[in-house]
Amino acid sequence: MRIFETIHPIMGVGNSYLILRESECVLIDTGYSRGAKKIIDAVKSFASGKPLATIIVTHAHLDHIRGLETLSILFGAEVIVHKDEGDFIMKLEKFPRAQGFLPNIVTKLTELMSPPPYPIDRVVTNGEVIHGLKIIHVPGHTPGSIALLDSVTGVLFSGDAITTNKKGSKILPPHRLFCIDIEEARKSALQLINDTQPSAILPGHGKPILDPEKHMLAYKTKFGG
Repeated sequence: MRIFETIHPIMGVGNSYLILRESECVLIDTGYSRGAKKIIDAVKSFASGKPLATIIVTHAHLDHIRGLETLSILFGAEVIVHKDEGDFIMKLEKFPRAQGFLPNIVTKLTELMSPPPYPIDRVVTNGEVIHGLKIIHVPGHTPGSIALLDSVTGVLFSGDAITTNKKGSKILPPHRLFCIDIEEARKSALQLINDTQPSAILPGHGKPILDPEKHMLAYKTKFGG
């Protein structure tokens, strides 16, 4: 599956996206380590010999970073994350306590199952542009969660700030169980929808939405804004 001929989705428990640029490739999220082979195969078949230069992590949950060590070592890729998220990957800091009993249990389990500390090559802030991808800080799911807006194709890589259903026919609101701060997550999701006009939405979970305008309008109508 290709989108705009330059984007290759790698679907899994957590979705990854391989983006082809003029002289290199960029990967958004790594998924679990068991899915690394799918990404390796995608680089070989899709990248036309161009190196995987950069891995951008949308946030530090297991299903988005577990393949980081395998892929970054194999390809020698630079690892980039938001400045408010890097310490969680490097294990210099624990996730803050989530709101509510069950969300906090999920956060604790995530920490217990997380991979060993891994070095980050570069941290970024809201508004920076990396390989044509604009960083959009969307806190709430985690403190340093990001989405990315592609200046080349207009595609929005939403991470877990907004997700979709299995059919790609509906934008889903943030789930309380998986958010550090559900109110902030809801605010970030609505702001992301209000502030962008993407050509497509490629979420961290769920199927890509290739006709986002009507779905974004439906979300705003239901959830405000």
